[in-house]
Amino acid sequence: MWNCVQDHSGRELTTLHWFCKAQACTDGLYPSPLVQAANGDFYGTTEMGGANAYGTIFKITPGGELTTLHNFCTLPNCADGFAPITG
Repeated sequence: MWNCVQDHSGRELTTLHWFCKAQACTDGLYPSPLVQAANGDFYGTTEMGGANAYGTIFKITPGGELTTLHNFCTLPNCADGFAPITG
């Protein structure tokens, strides 16, 4: 995930978080495009990975602090959903 900030000198690209590239990663795998909230935090999903390997909903601050808000497939038969795809 990156943050692009524009100031008088041009644009600066900052890495916010590097998601792991393996199915067993607890932070998630295959992150979606982000939505920025009014407070500046970013929200998104991962298609796979997380605690149950079926994706997450996450928040990341402009400073790069990642918080997992939900791990999919925590209920029997994945009643809370799995493998979210956004775009």
